Amino acid sequence: MKWKEEQEKAKERASELRRFWLKKKEDQRTAQREKDFQDAVEKIRRAGYRGKFGEYEVPVEVRMKLDALKLQAEIGDHIESEKQPCVDEWKKLLGMNKTDSQRAYIKLANKVLTKYGWNPPTTWT
Repeated sequence: MKWKEEQEKAKERASELRRFWLKKKEDQRTAQREKDFQDAVEKIRRAGYRGKFGEYEVPVEVRMKLDALKLQAEIGDHIESEKQPCVDEWKKLLGMNKTDSQRAYIKLANKVLTKYGWNPPTTWT
């Protein structure tokens, strides 16, 4: 009988460890996504290349979509009291959760930065 109790305790402990490592892995993914999101926000602030090879501005419609995704990720669903230029785009995102909003923002930001470029900080030179 004692070995059955020990076996049950071992199974419980294994289950606890499995849950612990799954939670840790999920926390690491969340932290990395948060970092990627903040990096994308910072780079989008500098989006649109202006330099010796010409000027490439990000279209207003794309900026509105990015702003709406950012607000959805940071605030959540549209609040009627919020006065933002991207309200119509933001309302389209009703019900989208934070994780999906961040992923969509990062994906769109990567496309925008690839197409229009960005100006790195002056401290990089």
